[in-house]
Amino acid sequence: MPEETVDELLRQLEGLQLQEAQVIGKLKQARRKERLARVATGPDVRVDVPFAIGCIVEITNTVRPLHGPITNKDRRGKVTKVTENRIYLITESGNHTWRVHKNLRLISL
Repeated sequence: MPEETVDELLRQLEGLQLQEAQVIGKLKQARRKERLARVATGPDVRVDVPFAIGCIVEITNTVRPLHGPITNKDRRGKVTKVTENRIYLITESGNHTWRVHKNLRLISL
Protein backbone atom coordinates (compact mmCIF):
# COMPACT_ATOMS: atom_id res chain seq x y z
CA MET A 1 0.00 0.00 0.00
CA PRO A 2 1.56 3.29 -1.05
CA GLU A 3 2.14 5.84 1.63
CA GLU A 4 -0.02 8.95 1.21
CA THR A 5 0.59 12.17 3.00
CA VAL A 6 -1.95 13.79 5.23
CA ASP A 7 -2.35 16.65 2.77
CA GLU A 8 -3.24 14.24 -0.06
CA LEU A 9 -5.78 12.49 2.13
CA LEU A 10 -7.34 15.81 3.10
CA ARG A 11 -7.63 16.80 -0.60
CA GLN A 12 -9.32 13.48 -1.36
CA LEU A 13 -11.71 14.01 1.55
CA GLU A 14 -12.62 17.50 0.31
CA GLY A 15 -13.30 16.08 -3.16
CA LEU A 16 -15.55 13.42 -1.68
CA GLN A 17 -17.41 16.03 0.37
CA LEU A 18 -18.04 18.08 -2.79
CA GLN A 19 -19.34 14.98 -4.58
CA GLU A 20 -21.56 14.19 -1.60
CA ALA A 21 -23.02 17.72 -1.66
CA GLN A 22 -23.78 17.39 -5.39
CA VAL A 23 -25.52 14.03 -4.92
CA ILE A 24 -27.56 15.39 -2.00
CA GLY A 25 -28.63 18.33 -4.17
CA LYS A 26 -29.74 15.97 -6.95
CA LEU A 27 -31.68 13.87 -4.43
CA LYS A 28 -33.49 16.93 -3.12
CA GLN A 29 -34.43 17.97 -6.67
CA ALA A 30 -35.71 14.49 -7.49
CA ARG A 31 -37.84 14.43 -4.30
CA ARG A 32 -39.26 17.87 -5.14
CA LYS A 33 -40.20 16.68 -8.65
CA GLU A 34 -41.85 13.53 -7.24
CA ARG A 35 -43.83 15.58 -4.75
CA LEU A 36 -45.01 18.00 -7.45
CA ALA A 37 -46.01 15.12 -9.72
CA ARG A 38 -47.97 13.50 -6.89
CA VAL A 39 -49.79 16.77 -6.13
CA ALA A 40 -50.55 17.29 -9.84
CA THR A 41 -52.17 13.88 -10.22
CA GLY A 42 -54.10 14.23 -6.97
CA PRO A 43 -54.28 11.88 -4.04
CA ASP A 44 -55.32 8.29 -4.45
CA VAL A 45 -59.01 8.43 -3.58
CA ARG A 46 -59.58 4.68 -3.47
CA VAL A 47 -60.24 3.37 -0.01
CA ASP A 48 -59.26 -0.22 0.56
CA VAL A 49 -62.43 -1.92 1.71
CA PRO A 50 -62.00 -5.67 1.96
CA PHE A 51 -64.66 -7.02 -0.38
CA ALA A 52 -64.46 -10.79 -0.10
CA ILE A 53 -66.23 -13.41 -2.16
CA GLY A 54 -69.66 -14.04 -0.67
CA CYS A 55 -70.06 -10.55 0.84
CA ILE A 56 -73.38 -8.78 0.41
CA VAL A 57 -72.94 -5.33 -1.16
CA GLU A 58 -75.12 -2.48 -2.32
CA ILE A 59 -74.54 -0.68 -5.63
CA THR A 60 -74.34 3.07 -4.98
CA ASN A 61 -74.19 4.41 -8.54
CA THR A 62 -76.84 4.27 -11.29
CA VAL A 63 -78.46 0.88 -11.90
CA ARG A 64 -80.09 0.11 -15.22
CA PRO A 65 -82.03 -3.15 -14.98
CA LEU A 66 -82.73 -5.13 -18.13
CA HIS A 67 -86.48 -5.38 -17.53
CA GLY A 68 -88.93 -3.26 -15.55
CA PRO A 69 -88.41 -0.64 -12.83
CA ILE A 70 -85.46 -0.53 -10.42
CA THR A 71 -86.01 -2.49 -7.19
CA ASN A 72 -83.88 -3.23 -4.13
CA LYS A 73 -83.09 -6.60 -5.70
CA ASP A 74 -81.32 -4.74 -8.51
CA ARG A 75 -79.17 -2.76 -6.04
CA ARG A 76 -78.04 -5.59 -3.74
CA GLY A 77 -75.84 -8.48 -4.69
CA LYS A 78 -73.34 -11.13 -3.65
CA VAL A 79 -69.67 -10.78 -4.59
CA THR A 80 -68.46 -13.60 -6.86
CA LYS A 81 -64.98 -12.40 -7.88
CA VAL A 82 -62.57 -9.65 -6.80
CA THR A 83 -59.80 -8.19 -8.99
CA GLU A 84 -57.61 -5.15 -8.50
CA ASN A 85 -59.99 -2.79 -10.31
CA ARG A 86 -63.34 -4.58 -10.41
CA ILE A 87 -65.70 -6.45 -8.14
CA TYR A 88 -67.98 -8.92 -9.89
CA LEU A 89 -71.36 -9.73 -8.36
CA ILE A 90 -74.73 -11.35 -8.91
CA THR A 91 -77.66 -9.15 -7.95
CA GLU A 92 -80.57 -10.53 -5.98
CA SER A 93 -82.61 -10.26 -9.18
CA GLY A 94 -80.16 -12.67 -10.85
CA ASN A 95 -78.19 -10.28 -13.09
CA HIS A 96 -74.40 -10.61 -13.39
CA THR A 97 -72.56 -7.29 -13.26
CA TRP A 98 -69.38 -5.62 -12.00
CA ARG A 99 -68.53 -2.35 -10.31
CA VAL A 100 -65.41 -0.53 -9.17
CA HIS A 101 -64.72 -0.35 -5.44
CA LYS A 102 -65.97 3.21 -5.01
CA ASN A 103 -69.43 2.33 -6.36
CA LEU A 104 -70.15 -0.38 -3.77
CA ARG A 105 -71.06 -0.28 -0.11
CA LEU A 106 -70.43 -3.26 2.11
CA ILE A 107 -73.65 -4.55 3.77
CA SER A 108 -72.41 -7.74 5.46
CA LEU A 109 -69.53 -10.16 5.34
